[in-house]
Amino acid sequence: MEPEPISGIVKNYKVECKPHELEGYEERLKVVIVSEKRFSSLMSSLSEMEENLLKLKELDLDRTLLNIENVRKKVEMNLKELFYSEYIED
Repeated sequence: MEPEPISGIVKNYKVECKPHELEGYEERLKVVIVSEKRFSSLMSSLSEMEENLLKLKELDLDRTLLNIENVRKKVEMNLKELFYSEYIED
């Protein structure tokens, strides 16, 4: 016996999802109805996020973070030396 389609009314339109469209998903699948515009916007955002992640991978952030930490240490040492020299002069 074939399962019944999932259907409902959204903004006065009947929306129906046929069981064969859900094949390959888990049994406890939750069906959410969104507008085509919203779906398109979500997909566009996911695409943009993926592009940004690829760009971040290309930046070799480990080396950049190490360089930033080294600069921070140098600045810290210079400030300590400056403070120490001012203290001695007082």
